[in-house]
Amino acid sequence: MPSSEYLYFAEKFRTSPFDNPRRIGYARLRQLQEERITSEDAGCPGVLQHKTRIGNLQAEWLLPEGCPGNKAMVYIHGGGWSLGSIRQTRIFLAPMAKKIGFAAVHFNYRLMPEYPFPAGMDDCYSFYLGLLKKGWRAQNLALAGESAGANLALALLLRLKEEGLPMPAAAVLMSPITFMDTMEGSHTEMADFDYILAEDSFIISDVAELYAPGRDKTHPWLSPLYGDLLGLPPMQLYVGTDELLFDDAIRFYRKSRRAGNQVELIVGDHMPHSWPIFIGDFPEAEAAVLKMGDFLRLYLPEEEQRLMSACDTKGKDRGACDGNK
Repeated sequence: MPSSEYLYFAEKFRTSPFDNPRRIGYARLRQLQEERITSEDAGCPGVLQHKTRIGNLQAEWLLPEGCPGNKAMVYIHGGGWSLGSIRQTRIFLAPMAKKIGFAAVHFNYRLMPEYPFPAGMDDCYSFYLGLLKKGWRAQNLALAGESAGANLALALLLRLKEEGLPMPAAAVLMSPITFMDTMEGSHTEMADFDYILAEDSFIISDVAELYAPGRDKTHPWLSPLYGDLLGLPPMQLYVGTDELLFDDAIRFYRKSRRAGNQVELIVGDHMPHSWPIFIGDFPEAEAAVLKMGDFLRLYLPEEEQRLMSACDTKGKDRGACDGNK
């Protein structure tokens, strides 16, 4: 049975769903979302914010007090490849990083429909390689993302593998979009239950065509389910039973396990789309984030070096935030 906090959250969300970009346009919706960010959303006690640039991409480090100095989570935000920003993602990523105890770095990538595929994916690729050029070692990084961000994370893993480049040590994937060539199973059957995506009239095939107009939707960089999954790093998958993308996670999990990968599947009973990001709203989300921390510590073991000793005191020696100092 879901917690009372979750039931309250769900009812509140159902009565005030997302604005539909088809009605007001993507640019206007992005503007409204930025305007709704309050001063209370701007920060998280105990988490230092450090703005930077990796290549030509705006980025931000979120540094919990006492976090390891040479381990980090590279986070790719969701939003249907069309919405989201550093300011919006910080609202949940800062408390998530604090709860996990790892530094997190996130960034703005180009959004559709103004910049269709592969622009956003190219930005994720260049951002990751930019971290490596700054001295970060792949084995000290983990990828993470929700929804379309998890799709981009999987696409990035497949691209790195294809090009023979170092892959991160692990990946955390919340409600990933793993196939977009068909509308079947949970994509239609869960429309009456998924109050986050269905209320936004999120139709996979329509959004996919906006994201990658005229492209073969079975391409692995669009539908990672159809890629060669052999040799991917350990992954932790989250999916709710009450969401459109339930089958995306289940099918990817099964195929990835058949490929011999280490994959942990966490199914949230009665949980919605990307439920761990609602860490401040109900205990099921907080419990999920604690499991993320356990997973990341397993594949990114802590060392004695501490990041805040280098990055604290009014930002002195901030360069330590951009590499393995």
